[in-house]
Amino acid sequence: MQAILPIHQASTAALNQAGQGKVLRAGRQFEAVLLNSVLGSLEHTFSSLPGTKLQNEAENYRAMGMQALATSLSEKGGIGIGDLIARKLSASGKEQAVGSGHK
Repeated sequence: MQAILPIHQASTAALNQAGQGKVLRAGRQFEAVLLNSVLGSLEHTFSSLPGTKLQNEAENYRAMGMQALATSLSEKGGIGIGDLIARKLSASGKEQAVGSGHK
């Protein structure tokens, strides 16, 4: 059973939850970009024979596939960087609120 909060505390709690969701999404999006960069470089290095060049269309499809893979990995927790960033940002935001006299 949830406790009944005064209106100002309830709306602050709702805003905090919405903010935490945005922070988590931003952290995971950053992790997806990072994974896309790392995995894309690895895939590009090991996917073709030395001295051969892929057609532009094939390169575009590989890039889209790598982006989808990186996004999917990060949404499922990835390697933990997105969650770590979200925790640090959330903690930083709480410290700023406490330091400025707000709770």
